[in-house]
Amino acid sequence: MQAAPSITNDQARVAALETFQILDTLPEQIYDDLTQLASELCRVPVALFGLIDKNRQWFKSKFGTDLNEVPREISFCSHTITGNKAHVVPDLSKDSRFVDHPLVVSGPLARFYAGVPLVTADGYGVGAVCVIDTVPREIAPAQLSGLEAIARQIMSHLNSRNLLESERQLSTQLSQSKRQLDDFFDLATDFLGICDINGHFIKISHSFLKVLGYSEREFIYKPFTDLLHPEDVEQTINGFISLESGVQLGLSNRLRAKNGRYVPLSWNLSSNVDGLVYAVARDMTKQYELEKNLIQAKEKAEAAASAKSRFLANMSHEIRTPMNGIIGMTSLLKGSIDDEVNIERLNIIQSSGDTLLELIDDILDFSKLEVDKIEIEKQALSVRETIQDVIGLLGTKASQKDIAVKYIQSKSVPAWILGDVTRFRQILLNLLSNALKFTERGSVEISSDATPTDDGQWTLTFAVKDTGIGISQENIAKLFTAFTQEDASTTRRFGGSGLGLAICKGLCEKMGGRIWVESYLGQGSCFTFTFNALETTASTEGRKKDPFAQIPTDLGSVKPLRILVAEDNRTNQIVISSLLKKVGYTPVLVFNGAEALELLEKECFDVILMDCHMPVLDGFQTSKAILQKFSDNRRPYIIALTASTQKVDIDLCFSSGMDGFLSKPITVNPLFTALDEVYSKIHDQVPSDRPIGIDKNVSLTRKQSKKQD
Repeated sequence: MQAAPSITNDQARVAALETFQILDTLPEQIYDDLTQLASELCRVPVALFGLIDKNRQWFKSKFGTDLNEVPREISFCSHTITGNKAHVVPDLSKDSRFVDHPLVVSGPLARFYAGVPLVTADGYGVGAVCVIDTVPREIAPAQLSGLEAIARQIMSHLNSRNLLESERQLSTQLSQSKRQLDDFFDLATDFLGICDINGHFIKISHSFLKVLGYSEREFIYKPFTDLLHPEDVEQTINGFISLESGVQLGLSNRLRAKNGRYVPLSWNLSSNVDGLVYAVARDMTKQYELEKNLIQAKEKAEAAASAKSRFLANMSHEIRTPMNGIIGMTSLLKGSIDDEVNIERLNIIQSSGDTLLELIDDILDFSKLEVDKIEIEKQALSVRETIQDVIGLLGTKASQKDIAVKYIQSKSVPAWILGDVTRFRQILLNLLSNALKFTERGSVEISSDATPTDDGQWTLTFAVKDTGIGISQENIAKLFTAFTQEDASTTRRFGGSGLGLAICKGLCEKMGGRIWVESYLGQGSCFTFTFNALETTASTEGRKKDPFAQIPTDLGSVKPLRILVAEDNRTNQIVISSLLKKVGYTPVLVFNGAEALELLEKECFDVILMDCHMPVLDGFQTSKAILQKFSDNRRPYIIALTASTQKVDIDLCFSSGMDGFLSKPITVNPLFTALDEVYSKIHDQVPSDRPIGIDKNVSLTRKQSKKQD
């Protein structure tokens, strides 16, 4: 554990702290409220307002912990007060200053810390307001800004304490210093006042009167308690009664202005031996508006998180649809060929597909989806072809259970409609998959019908009827609720996240329709859904061509490149090398960055396809080492291979010295487009500093600084 840097003239700093006369005082509601607000704003379990003297950090206010003080040498905030800006540590366990800190390795097991120093007008850091969590995390800019606002509020309140003490001293010299007192009241930005124990003000600041709209005579004429909001009268009077000589009291209430509006105020009150009450108040209107804005910002952040969850789950379903076809057809192919090489390739496809489906299921379990903001596309689709495609996707599953699946289309159904083929297929796939899952014997029937509407559209009705286990009447009502299945035994027996029908319901409603079920236990089920669509003509769009159709089979001879593939996953090695060998390239394979560096000492390569995450030496470290060891004329181009397309990861590739970026899974066109551009750069067919346009419009380029290596 590293001690905090020493503070120049710490003795003067401690003296500045002692002027506030707040150490070892009782808790105060205004500070407790601000501390709780800091916890809720940053969404962390612990928030503290602490002051640091010579030997300790004492907590004036705390939320989520029982700590009263800690030694200064182990105080996180002792690091914060060495500067005048916020101090954020996303993961204390990974920060060399705190990795063996007693509050990190034991006790509360602190992981995240963010603190804002409380700095006096003379620049002394007397303490800090901080938030702590037991898990690593980042703090949003809006949260940090709010935390800084809370620190300013606390510091302002501490300054108000000193101001109140000055008022007490001035009151003893009133007869000799009335003019000075008048000037002081006139210049005060906070609301100041002196009143008796009954609430009659003797002196009031002009700033107070200006906000309330009264003249001094109007305000002093009667007790200010007459202006209190009815709900605040009792607690304010009780506060005045409890005042004793030398005791300070903080309270909040609302006073009626001359225009009838109630102004929210935060008060600090103190009485003296003469029976007078000295008051400092602050208009809280702007503060409450800030709190309201913070709440709205929090709600927006939660809405964004919810939108992200919806996106993840829908994308998972989008991926599941073709993956079922891939895995099913792979199984069929494996049973129809004897060639060992092709069987090995099919095994890779099968294994990779199974792994991807498991990952998709995990995403679905994690995503709490409510389908309410999905964009519905309009494109020509064939109703019959789409349904037959869905049946084909699940044909293997139906055959394994010896279940017949048939489709009956009414003559009224238009051949082609304008609709979202992806969403339509998603609904059908989910319902048919469920029908096959819950049917042990018998058949599944899909039927369709259509009726015209007054606005020229068609209302299409589709039904998926099975002879499966059926659903009890008491459980039908909760079928379309997210993460819900008929009962716990259903999950144990058949699996699933219970999210599919909720998505179907949301999609149907988005397309102007609805979904319902008719079922009896042991007699099968019939799920029916509708949506509206316009009739259209057939689409002329053809099927996608062979991805290798536009790539010469002798590309390796026409545009020769010496290619090194650094990839630790054997499956990925086979996939990449197979793609390259198909067009005449002969890549060299290594399993990690260390092997790549060793090979570069012996051989020259034009380009390296570099996996970012490898054992021993990852792609980022390897790229930096290549930049340091090899000059431009010997250094190969480096293209990153990674499953992440987040901007921060792309920037990391770029800053590590990589020249391009390919996202996994690696596909034909982006791969050979990248290699073609590398070949052009090597042979000066394009400027060397022109960006390499690689994969989904990601444009990266070799940094100019590399030419100086």
